[in-house]
Amino acid sequence: MPITCKIKLTKIAPINLPHAPNLNQPHINRIMFVYFQKLRPSQFFLQYNAIADGIAEAYDSLPANVRFCLRPMFYLALGLHLALLFSPLPQESKPAEPQPEPSPTPETVKIMRLPPPQKNAPTAAPKQPTPKTPAPTAAPRPQVPTAAPVLPKANPAQPSPAISPSVAEQKQSEQKPAESTASNSPDKPSTSSPDSPPPAAPPPPTLEEFFRKFPQYPGASAGSGEILRSEFDQSGYIYNVGEGVDGVGTKFEQLLAAAQFKVVPGTAAADFKVYSVTLGPITQYLHLIGGSGKTAMVILPNSYSLEQLKTAQTDEMDPDTTAFETITRQFGSEYGERLRSPDPGQLVQAGSFADLNRFDVRSMTAAAFLSPPAQSEIINYFAQKLGADGFAFSPAGSYGGGPSYQVTRGKLSRCVIFAPTNIPTGDGSAGTAVILSASCP
Repeated sequence: MPITCKIKLTKIAPINLPHAPNLNQPHINRIMFVYFQKLRPSQFFLQYNAIADGIAEAYDSLPANVRFCLRPMFYLALGLHLALLFSPLPQESKPAEPQPEPSPTPETVKIMRLPPPQKNAPTAAPKQPTPKTPAPTAAPRPQVPTAAPVLPKANPAQPSPAISPSVAEQKQSEQKPAESTASNSPDKPSTSSPDSPPPAAPPPPTLEEFFRKFPQYPGASAGSGEILRSEFDQSGYIYNVGEGVDGVGTKFEQLLAAAQFKVVPGTAAADFKVYSVTLGPITQYLHLIGGSGKTAMVILPNSYSLEQLKTAQTDEMDPDTTAFETITRQFGSEYGERLRSPDPGQLVQAGSFADLNRFDVRSMTAAAFLSPPAQSEIINYFAQKLGADGFAFSPAGSYGGGPSYQVTRGKLSRCVIFAPTNIPTGDGSAGTAVILSASCP
């Protein structure tokens, strides 16, 4: 292509260049010579003479029809080059300097006042076996010790259903002593096991069981070791150990995995780590805070930053409040995509819940194509979950177009309102919003 550009104007009259001798070749583009003469230094012409002779000879050797076809290409190439040279270059836009985001105001850190589960575990273990069995047969003996760890004395109101098969077998052995004494073979109970009813499915773990099964870190001492404020020493799980944060975090991952907890690492810094720890439907957050050659270990219901733990006010949560909050969060996690983000503006009687300091819209059913739960299903869910955890769930009238229920346990008293929304469900009925309040209006 460079050859065709310089052999286009072959019939232009020679131009005498006073400061570039011996460059008047008949078949060279003199206009390009003048153009390059203005843009390049004069040394360019000292070497261009030999190149020009070679180009001229090469062009003369081409057939006439080929040279005729090459002429339009010169104009096209020249036009494209000129358009490229005179086109304005885009100016580089200077990126806007990022403005520092205002630091969020530290929120209240909620701590749970629960007894450390590890202190009760050693004392409850030796009390579980009941040696007072009337018939010490070989069949029920190996099953009684296996059921013993499932009998926590700290929570007698919720006995594990795994106990019922062993108790039933003991009663059968008392009613039929002849059959049990006559059979010395261990294969005999296995033949009678199909006649017994299948054991019921175990219930999901509770918050008390979560702390009871949470592993104790080896060599840890109670309290934060003056790493955190003294208010945190009232938390249900607060210990310290003379090791680094990284080593404690690695050891905890192994201990929790062995105890069948699901561990998800969260915040990770040099002296601060947060882990999401889950057992069944219960999720808590293990915070590891380093300082003075020690590491403080505290479990909180929410995940907090290091600044919040050091500066924010603490709000003590008793076991009743903690259990109630756990059930409300469990409702959102179990129904998942069938719920949507709460929007008070979607309530049918939004004016009745205008005071957001009094009413807390926790969850709201989603659109019809996501198969949201009906209002009756939601009420039954809370009735079963709260009742199984020892809460009283009683009707308290209606408010905002929906029924309200009073929830009580211990010192806790809350109101749950199931208000209708403007988002219809699959059957055409109104959606439901779960709204919490300190008292029923």
